[in-house]
Amino acid sequence: MSTRISARLRDPRTLIWLGLLIIALTLVGMVVRVYGDVRDLQVRLSRVEQLTQGDNLDLAQARGDLSAIRADLADIGGDIGWLFPVCPLLGWLPQVGGDVAEMPPLFYSTYALVAAADIVFDAWAPLVSGVSQQGTTPTGTLAEQMIGPLAQQRAQFARAKSYLDAAAAYRAQVRTSNLSARVSALLLKADRVRPLVTVAINGGLLLPQLLGADGARTYLLIAQNEEELRATGGYISAVGTLTVERGKILSLDFMDAYAVDDLDNVYPPAPAPLETYMLAYQWLFRDGNWSPDFPTSARTLAQLYERGQYKRVDGVIALDQEMVRLLVVAIGPIDVTGATNATVTGDNLVGYMRAAWSPKVGEQTADWAASRKNFIGALAKSLQARLLGGARVSWVAFGRAVYAALRKRHLLIYLDEPTLAPLLASTSWDGALRATDGDYLMVVDSNFGFNKANALVDESLDYAVTIEPDPSTAQDQRRAGLAFSAHATLTLHYQHHGSLTPPGCVQHTVPYDTQISYNVLMNQCYLDFLRLYVPQGSTLRAATREPIAPSVLLNQKGRAGEPEQLPSEAGKGVWATLFFVAQNSLHDVRFKYDLPRGMVSALSDGAYRYTLLVQKQPGTLANALRVTVTLPRGAMLVRADGASVESSADGARISYALNLASDASIELVFRP
Repeated sequence: MSTRISARLRDPRTLIWLGLLIIALTLVGMVVRVYGDVRDLQVRLSRVEQLTQGDNLDLAQARGDLSAIRADLADIGGDIGWLFPVCPLLGWLPQVGGDVAEMPPLFYSTYALVAAADIVFDAWAPLVSGVSQQGTTPTGTLAEQMIGPLAQQRAQFARAKSYLDAAAAYRAQVRTSNLSARVSALLLKADRVRPLVTVAINGGLLLPQLLGADGARTYLLIAQNEEELRATGGYISAVGTLTVERGKILSLDFMDAYAVDDLDNVYPPAPAPLETYMLAYQWLFRDGNWSPDFPTSARTLAQLYERGQYKRVDGVIALDQEMVRLLVVAIGPIDVTGATNATVTGDNLVGYMRAAWSPKVGEQTADWAASRKNFIGALAKSLQARLLGGARVSWVAFGRAVYAALRKRHLLIYLDEPTLAPLLASTSWDGALRATDGDYLMVVDSNFGFNKANALVDESLDYAVTIEPDPSTAQDQRRAGLAFSAHATLTLHYQHHGSLTPPGCVQHTVPYDTQISYNVLMNQCYLDFLRLYVPQGSTLRAATREPIAPSVLLNQKGRAGEPEQLPSEAGKGVWATLFFVAQNSLHDVRFKYDLPRGMVSALSDGAYRYTLLVQKQPGTLANALRVTVTLPRGAMLVRADGASVESSADGARISYALNLASDASIELVFRP
């Protein structure tokens, strides 16, 4: 017996198995201890989130927690790092096998993220601490104060960005379907910290250049009115130019968008829908924001501005009324003088703008038509005076307002500079149509009614996807994730709350030769040119017909009502339709289509993943979004964060109740 045992012990295969068993037992003991460290990491990450919320930013405590997290992770790496090469082989371990198998990329992604955060918080510390000691400071002098310290920290910001890029690369390798609930919670916590770190890094790299550290820069300011919705946020009411140098505003001027064009020049033809339905035979500045891809629209606007005003700009910044409201809330009431005299707050801003646009009692029609937008320049000058005139302003509240506007697409920035544009794109601050490997949806509404009806129209979206097995696929295709087909149904709900004007919808231009109030313009029918952006290769199966009689359109041609396919843009397929929404009514529009192959991707562990990105149209607030995904019959759901699950004979139904305050995304994993 002892001879047989001795012989087995000398067998190399036995030695290998014994070695793996010893390693596994050692690793299990370490994982148990690591779980305790994970709890501490979760507590500290939660505290970092909390410490950076609100106006009372406690940077010292946040930096302390980040340094402690980084030290804890270094200890964990020192204890178990030598075992990382064999971790992927130990997924068979009971209970902890999934966590062990994913330990290397999980550890490296978390450590790199924390290192990036630690470096970038340290880089911001001198500036933040100096301002925090003053409590509040005139924001104009703050911009000038920022230039030097931020420029000096450029190498640190670049170093932090390299860590952040490494964190993203390792994060992509983590098979989240393998993780336990405890470790998944840690990963989600880290994922929520990542945007904050990205903003801190990109802000540090961008701001010196934006503020003219290397010389004067001139930006085109596009004032958009979301109550007459257009692709990038609203109809262009006015345009301004802002020139800054080393943080100091050298000039800020606004003019009516109608005054930009020099009609003695030759202008290009307008996009076909504008020409067909709005009789816009030339592409003038006020219609330049046609593309929902803001870099594309920004380049068009810069070219049209140069054609009309013979001046070049270094970038284009678009903002809407909500952006202004966020700023007013942050910096306090504004005393507006000039075109109007009023004290403006976050609560009365929109009402002030509507009243300022409307004719005054006894005002001559010609005077009103020429001056109805003067309040925009007066408001801009008053904001500038508030920020630069020595008033005490909370820089934290101001910064948060700008960040909220960027994240929610009420502020879009385009820079004509190759080194800076990628930084804007990485945070989606450039308003570009976003690339994705999975499912994609963007609803783009454009008001073709020459009115302000969007002020009274609510919109919501229902998006349903059914995933079905595709038995026709070959084995190699199934391995590539082509074993399933996906079919989508999008239903858009529009509700018009207006009721003042007579029933019956007719498209007509605004008669500026006679006075008209803003309230009347809001209470007119909503004529919407709807564009739907979907994954390239999607096939439309059915859609709501929207026939329109010739007598109610300006072109007197009418429409049969079938949706039309427009040229693809930024790798997206585009369908369009035109329809009226009458006052005090509901209107639904539905599209049914097949998604292209590859929307369901195969994972290495035999599971499958479906992802969806719904991109928000700038200028909208928070349209309700309901997403429902029906899995194949018999499929087992592995993960669907934030969803509710309902079982049915046809397959599990996964539902998400979301809103489009910003872009929305989902990811679910299932096993067939």
